[in-house]
Amino acid sequence: MKLPFEKWLEEQKIAEDAVNLAHEAILCYKNGAYRAALLFSYLMFQTIIKERIIKSKKPERIDDPAWDAIRRNLNKDEDWDKYAFQAVQRKEEKSIFLISDDLRRQVEYWKDRRNDCAHFKKNLITYSHVESFWQFIQSNLPKFMVNGGKDALLEKIRIQFDTTYTRSGQDFSNLINEIHLVTEAHELDDFFKDTDKLFEKIHPFYPGNDDENLEDMIKFWVACLKAKELQDAVVNFLKLEENDSLFVQVLNQDPSLLGFFMHDQVFVRTFWQKRLRRYYNDNKYWDIVNSFLLHGAISTEERMNFFSINLPKHANTLPSTTTFNSLIAFGFDEFYKDFVFGGQKFRSRHYGFPFANQNSRFILFFVESIGLDVQIVEEFTYIFKSMDFGFVDDLRTFFEERPALVEQYKQICAESGLELPKVINEL
Repeated sequence: MKLPFEKWLEEQKIAEDAVNLAHEAILCYKNGAYRAALLFSYLMFQTIIKERIIKSKKPERIDDPAWDAIRRNLNKDEDWDKYAFQAVQRKEEKSIFLISDDLRRQVEYWKDRRNDCAHFKKNLITYSHVESFWQFIQSNLPKFMVNGGKDALLEKIRIQFDTTYTRSGQDFSNLINEIHLVTEAHELDDFFKDTDKLFEKIHPFYPGNDDENLEDMIKFWVACLKAKELQDAVVNFLKLEENDSLFVQVLNQDPSLLGFFMHDQVFVRTFWQKRLRRYYNDNKYWDIVNSFLLHGAISTEERMNFFSINLPKHANTLPSTTTFNSLIAFGFDEFYKDFVFGGQKFRSRHYGFPFANQNSRFILFFVESIGLDVQIVEEFTYIFKSMDFGFVDDLRTFFEERPALVEQYKQICAESGLELPKVINEL
């Protein structure tokens, strides 16, 4: 059976040397060698401190010669752990870690217990000391980030996503890995709000997907959503109504991510009832609509209502063939055919003609996908006879480029006794 510390260790992204020391500590602990277990655990902690300092940029208030000396001392084979301890204890303007004095005192306490183990002092060291130190590491390791943890990470994010400093398309997985190291669980909401505000300052059109830089920012949120330790906080952040645009952009990246939100049926229902239709111009609007169906968010009884609520008034964004076929499986073809061609909608010059002009692209896509029937031919025939410009021009071009549909049109007219429009007869 794995210890809680072992399970925690598996979820961390820390240096291999530190992991190896932790495994040594666990082995000693399981065999009752508690002094050795505490000693190895302390060395693990110090190794992490050392690695974070060496790999970090210089804090602003420390000059270059001093910073070089600190890192040089940490690379010494002898006494490096002494210098790691001294680095933690630096205060005020010379501080490397922006941590409390209380936390520094706790580190000093555990350094003294390490000395008890190393020098065989008479103080009793038991399993409880080891477990307590492990708990100390688990609780406080996120705070030991060079130059202020959260603020330092936000600065790294700014540099990463500001194209003045970093070109678009660069890997940022290291930043995702650092988030849970510098923030406690209860701080994640504020951290994500700060990150969101930071992106707004960097790009005037955030959130959006109009360029690679914006796409990188959305991919950042997708990566956070997929990170197990960040997932709950990101879901809660994206569910806020003021973040609807960001939520839709995340789904634009991958509509299947809706699955992370399905546990909150109230949010899902409210979103498709009132908010989804606002984003009909998004590139993957129909993929998102389809995702709600695929995830079972819409009952069979409510599908027609769902389509009615979320059908754009100006449907210019087209679904892919795969998405459209999926929508058909849920009855979209039946709904749309009745909506457009039922009720003689086109007979109204004040409503039907403007509707046809505004939805020309989608109507023709729909007809090409499902083919013609008597009802559709009857409405198109009326349009050929009644409209002088607009949709009728698109309709004429549509048939000019599709001889097979022209023959189908003629056949339906012949079989049903409908008048054959002159334009179709001449094709």
